[in-house]
Amino acid sequence: MLHALIIVLPNDFYSLCDFDKDAAQDIDIQLNLYWVDNYGALPVVIMKTYDSGGGKYQKEIFVEKFNFANGNCISQYKGSEELFYLGDGKGC
Repeated sequence: MLHALIIVLPNDFYSLCDFDKDAAQDIDIQLNLYWVDNYGALPVVIMKTYDSGGGKYQKEIFVEKFNFANGNCISQYKGSEELFYLGDGKGC
């Protein structure tokens, strides 16, 4: 059972803003598949892995608002503190 939609960042990426426009659009396409399948009620979280020193790696989970070029976005919805993907193209 899905409890959240997870975006996994590549190494050396610290935010969705690190992606170029085309790569961000690829994320939007993937999230939109869940939107179309009625998983829009699930929160979106972002996971990154980073070197914490000594060859040890840590995973960090966080949330981030983001506006895609086509008007879809990751944002708060209806007063929630969680962030959700909104794939209706209306913007946030």
